[in-house]
Amino acid sequence: MDLKFQTQDSDVHSRKRRRGADTDIMPPARLVSGFRHGPSRMIPATRPHRIIQTYRISSQPGGRMKHVAARQTTLPLREAHSDPPNFITPPPMAPAADNDHGEHDKTQDSEVPGIELGGAVASKAPVRRSKTAKERLEEFLPNRQRFADELIRYEGLREAVDDRSCASCNAQDAKYRCHHCSLHWLLCADCIMKRHRFLPLHQLELCGAKSHSNTSLHDLGAEFQLGHASGECEFPTLNTRKIVVVDSFGFHLVNARFCQCVSEDGDILPQWVQLLRAGWFPSTIAHPESAFTFDVLDLFCELNFQAKTNLYDFYKTLLRITDNSGLGHRYHLYRQMTHVTRIWRHLQNLKRAERIHDPAGVAATGTAALVVECPACPHPDRNLPEDWEKTSEDDIWIYFLFLMMDANFRLRCRDRGLATIALAPGWAYFVKEGPYLKHVKKHAKQEQDNSCTAQHSAIAKANLHKEGFIASGVGGVFCARHAFARPSGFGDLQKGEKYCNMDYLLLSTLIGFTLMLLLISYDIACQYHKNFEKRMKTYRSRIQFPLQESTVRWAIPKKHFQVHGKDHAHFSLNVVRKVGRTHGEGCEPGWAHLNGLYGQTLEMSLSYRHEVLDDHLGSYNWQKTLLLCSQLAKNLIEAQKQAEIQAISFQEFTSTFDPEIITTWQEQVEAWYADPTVKPNPFEDDAHTRSINDVRKKLAESEAEELSAGILPPSEVSPSVFIQVGLELEEQQ
Repeated sequence: MDLKFQTQDSDVHSRKRRRGADTDIMPPARLVSGFRHGPSRMIPATRPHRIIQTYRISSQPGGRMKHVAARQTTLPLREAHSDPPNFITPPPMAPAADNDHGEHDKTQDSEVPGIELGGAVASKAPVRRSKTAKERLEEFLPNRQRFADELIRYEGLREAVDDRSCASCNAQDAKYRCHHCSLHWLLCADCIMKRHRFLPLHQLELCGAKSHSNTSLHDLGAEFQLGHASGECEFPTLNTRKIVVVDSFGFHLVNARFCQCVSEDGDILPQWVQLLRAGWFPSTIAHPESAFTFDVLDLFCELNFQAKTNLYDFYKTLLRITDNSGLGHRYHLYRQMTHVTRIWRHLQNLKRAERIHDPAGVAATGTAALVVECPACPHPDRNLPEDWEKTSEDDIWIYFLFLMMDANFRLRCRDRGLATIALAPGWAYFVKEGPYLKHVKKHAKQEQDNSCTAQHSAIAKANLHKEGFIASGVGGVFCARHAFARPSGFGDLQKGEKYCNMDYLLLSTLIGFTLMLLLISYDIACQYHKNFEKRMKTYRSRIQFPLQESTVRWAIPKKHFQVHGKDHAHFSLNVVRKVGRTHGEGCEPGWAHLNGLYGQTLEMSLSYRHEVLDDHLGSYNWQKTLLLCSQLAKNLIEAQKQAEIQAISFQEFTSTFDPEIITTWQEQVEAWYADPTVKPNPFEDDAHTRSINDVRKKLAESEAEELSAGILPPSEVSPSVFIQVGLELEEQQ
């Protein structure tokens, strides 16, 4: 199959004419399914042109894409209101010839980068090597003085050095300019106030004869009318109110005038609502005197998600942006900003989960309604075929839900005795606190026996409580295939990693889940699974799971498996069948993502802490959703490649053994899989302990037999002495 698509280059008037590359007529645009069809209006050929690059991609055996040809055409620009440019055309009927090198036009432009489409890259020229840091600095140093001069010029009067007249009305007393407007013109007071009638948060600069200083529209007496998009009100308040508005450029004083117009319902729009409609989030409902723009709240949330910037540092940064001299006005709005950002997080989560338009209202939000679920995990009635239950036993593993459990003792929380209100109790990833704590208190004395040869911290420290902390960590459940945080799968740990805590989190995330096929990975699965069914029968019916009707398999993550002793092979993800290359360690990146919040959440109230961690888990899941398609495609390519390599390696290795031995081994493996607790494990080597003295004795006996047979050693140093001396030298080094 051939696929042809086009890209456009810059204005041809700024480039040299290419031989045979100019045409004045463009054929009617035809777009593939999903795009607009129809001709495009054209303008005379005397207007500036653009260069259309046409690429042809040919599919090769094995699914590979190959660049076959590239052609360039110069076309006139369309009018301002014409249809979108035609970048994609249907594939041609006849396939292109297979050409390893591709027949490039001699007129192709080496400055146009390769175009990526659906994983195939069409490149017209070899990719140029990126400059090193040293080369970039070598390029900068000869121009360093010019850079510095231009920087000073930018901060100075620029073109207005000799002419201080207003750029708008030509008045001679122009001395103001705006920091935020793209055109930093020097304007008079009247003109700059007219231009900023609807821009009250722009910062101004007063350009004096000898020095420059910061000023504001507030200092010039500008007023901002709220309640009307036009900025005009028939019944405004008699007096203005000085409001501190915080945006991403700092703190601003605004002379705000509220609207007192009576609506059809006979009510006056509340002042805090008028601020919201202006894009300013009020700090209080009654008589607001400070507000935060939606943009600055969004900026903080994104910085908090990505860089883990805490609110205090963000707040101090805004103060420095406003005035870094220490001589300006002092603002004390940190507590107000803490309150507003908490509400903002909550409202944004409700909006993203489509809860605001619910006829029953926001308060009707149910358990785990605000989560970003893994789209690739099996969900009956959503992404599984209708007859998936009829799948054969050999293929039913495709529909297994893979889960992994773990605890994080980094995310502790101090007990400060703070009383607060939970805005989203159990609505996302953390379980509802009341029922959870009641469950833990009731079953806290459960025995946690350890018959494993390894000493597990999760069991040894199950009753460990650190003084002064209300939570010693966080327990969580992730999906093991894609490492998404599971809904209602997280909760605080009060005294270590107790079974009753982890039971509740595991069973909570399975509430309402109708798929009875599970594989659960846990670093202490060898002990945890033993009495799981017995423990579950003592819990409330709401969180019980029908194990008798389910298929549940247990496994130990690959990295944690190394510390376990013998007779654990049936928990190994390298041995358990139908798990692919699942490693079960996907919890660790999730915890690493949250560990940056340790300092921020350490002294929060539990409910506020849950909301922050919920928000970050949602962001974590969303970022994984964005990368899921490319990651799954990458994994598929790697799996196909490795399947071929490993199949060849396995066949070559198998061919070195007698077929009867292979048959015997296969029978042993199948017998062990049928009953791994009784049959000998074919995946574990027999442990033969042999000391150095045993080796010396064996070598000495062998030498004695040779001497008795008349075989003399080739040198004075016998093999046993040689090996012994070598081992001693190695130990000394």
